[in-house]
Amino acid sequence: MTSKLVRVRFYLLKQAVMTKINKVSDRWLIVIFTGVLAITSILQRCTMERQLSTIKDQFKQMSSAGVQTDKLIQANLSLSSSAKKQVFIAQSTLKSNQRLAQSTLKEMKAQSNAMQLAAESTKTQADTSKNALYATGADLHVKEIVCSDTSSPLVTQSPLNLKTQLIFNIINTGMNAAKNVQIEVHIVSPLTPSMWLGALIPPNGENIYEGGSTVLGAGLTGKSSPLVLAKYYTDEILSQIIGGGSELELKGSATYDDIFRRHHKMEFDYVYIPKTSCSFINKLTR
Repeated sequence: MTSKLVRVRFYLLKQAVMTKINKVSDRWLIVIFTGVLAITSILQRCTMERQLSTIKDQFKQMSSAGVQTDKLIQANLSLSSSAKKQVFIAQSTLKSNQRLAQSTLKEMKAQSNAMQLAAESTKTQADTSKNALYATGADLHVKEIVCSDTSSPLVTQSPLNLKTQLIFNIINTGMNAAKNVQIEVHIVSPLTPSMWLGALIPPNGENIYEGGSTVLGAGLTGKSSPLVLAKYYTDEILSQIIGGGSELELKGSATYDDIFRRHHKMEFDYVYIPKTSCSFINKLTR
């Protein structure tokens, strides 16, 4: 009986002790859990504060970046506006330069046309003056062909015969002397083709230069050297020419220089008129 009581008391005591231990353990667990929660909360708060600080820094940076971006945008807008103004100014300047260039080109064309007209007018005046000046030079023509008798040179316009000599009278109708005058005559005939070089004899009867070269003054008449028919024809052939059965043609030229050093050539082509005493006609002027 006693042992049972002891056992019961021991059990009860044990239960009481365990109950106290459990109560103490629960309290400590609560304390520890509460501490852990407090520490976790503190850590979370620190973490959140750091995150908040980071977020604030990021927000500040973003705000600063936004300000810089706004400044950049404003600067770009300003540059864009300035560029537009410069483009407008450049376009206006270009249009103004184009109008100025067109106006200048028109003026230059007008000046060029005026200069061209002036040059043409000057050239025309110069040519007119030049021609007027050249008109004062020498101008030779065949005045007549004289037929004289070799036995009586003073008798002119004698009938054609073997004693006839032909003389070309060359006159200078110009206003200045003709220099280096030379006469060349071809006797064109199927019977007796030949050529005769005639020297010009001035009015004083003397050759100034040898070789048929001479000077003939303005308004003067010079005579060529005589062309004697007997040197080229027989009596029978001359009779055929006089009767018209053959032709006597004197074709040639007179060359000379004027005071302006221009060279001239005066051509003629005379044909004997059959059954006349001594008549010739110039084929180049009829």
